[in-house]
Amino acid sequence: MKTSFTFNRQTFSVDLASGVSIARVAPISDVASVQDFDVGSLAIQRTPFKDADFVGDVSEGGSCNVDVLKINSHCCSTHTETLLHIVDRQTWPIENHSVADVAYPILIPCVLLSVEATAGSDALNAGQTYWPEIDSDDSVVTEASIAAALKKVKVELGTSTDPWALLIRTPESGCWNFNSPGAVPYLTREAMALISDSACRHLIVDLPSVDRRNDDGLLVNHHQFWNVDVDGGAQQNVRGDRTITELVEVPDRLSDGIYLLDLQLIPMATDAMLSNPVLFAAD
Repeated sequence: MKTSFTFNRQTFSVDLASGVSIARVAPISDVASVQDFDVGSLAIQRTPFKDADFVGDVSEGGSCNVDVLKINSHCCSTHTETLLHIVDRQTWPIENHSVADVAYPILIPCVLLSVEATAGSDALNAGQTYWPEIDSDDSVVTEASIAAALKKVKVELGTSTDPWALLIRTPESGCWNFNSPGAVPYLTREAMALISDSACRHLIVDLPSVDRRNDDGLLVNHHQFWNVDVDGGAQQNVRGDRTITELVEVPDRLSDGIYLLDLQLIPMATDAMLSNPVLFAAD
């Protein structure tokens, strides 16, 4: 089955039988996970359900397997998060901002970009910033790298006000985790401004976070994308219709360019949930 759509003043067609998932397979462990980003396992913890004489484990004599899963959606695998991730849930209504309440179009134009990470020292020399300040040995995704990648695929951010998604692929896509050794890339404030000032509705990265791994808990890029003050106060035009998806894995066989995105989520009244983004190549 084929369909067509218009984006960036061009018409594209896609084969809806050619979808490619960019979600990582979530690891599952039968032992308790140590919740430590630096040294511990971030796998989903699995235990059999037990009730009176019933045990949900065939290997233990049960009639069937019934797993109870302890999931840290933000850390174990591909996940999509909403505005609720960074605000006080006592003052911001969950029913307005949870994964179950944000509108997700079944199919939305998506731009896949491959960007190189820039050394912190070079980014500083180029006028890129972050809060706290970029360290010289950091690795960052800059405004210039995103702009150059957009130019290669001939996409101009100001040409359309229709919602679209941006997928950023870095070198070693699928290898980054919260406990990765060394410098893990993150976006500079100028890179996030380029995105947040556009009509981008859904931002997707193969990184653990759009923010620095250790940033004193400020999450400045998350706040900028949703247009919320760092102290949690609302600005005039809060973008609760936006989502951020992190920890995807983009296969090398997918070329940069235009796709349709199907952002598949379980609707739950929480700030983030494991997700399965599916791409359909456009031609």
